Amino acid sequence: MNHAQTADQVAALRQGRVQIVFERWLPDEPDIRGAFLTREPLFLALSERHPLAQRDVVDLKALQGETLITGAAPNLIAGALEICRRHGFEPKFAAPVHDVVTATLSVITGRVVSLVPESMLNVHFPGIAYRPLKTGAEASMDLHFYRLKDEASPLLDAMLRTIDEFIRLRDAGRLPPGA
Repeated sequence: MNHAQTADQVAALRQGRVQIVFERWLPDEPDIRGAFLTREPLFLALSERHPLAQRDVVDLKALQGETLITGAAPNLIAGALEICRRHGFEPKFAAPVHDVVTATLSVITGRVVSLVPESMLNVHFPGIAYRPLKTGAEASMDLHFYRLKDEASPLLDAMLRTIDEFIRLRDAGRLPPGA
């Protein structure tokens, strides 16, 4: 598995170093074919020393006055802005960082918090806590996959069959929680 920015991942596809990419941002490139995969609920990532970490669930409105840090992809920044506005406040942002993982690592300072997708709960960093959010409106982040339009290989075909099965199970409501 390769962890890289979207532009680096597009380059890796074109160079044949990877055959498929999972990403929050879907590039608009003529030789790239992609699709929506899933929508993940958002959680709050914060330092274990942060006062909000003492709560079992954090009301999204409690983030008013907190400094949010996000990945640099425009959809991540716009999504955080929209969610906060739907909850009645304008967020204060730190300078965006490389990606969601870097944003999550940044919360260890205690000066920033981050809205992260549920899948980040599988990534355990010392000193970082994840808390579910109480929201009055949907708070989620999309995940897409993409590949070269004309690429074909047995490995890619097998992966696309797995993705098709995931989508079939998702649409039938038969995925386990957190999948």
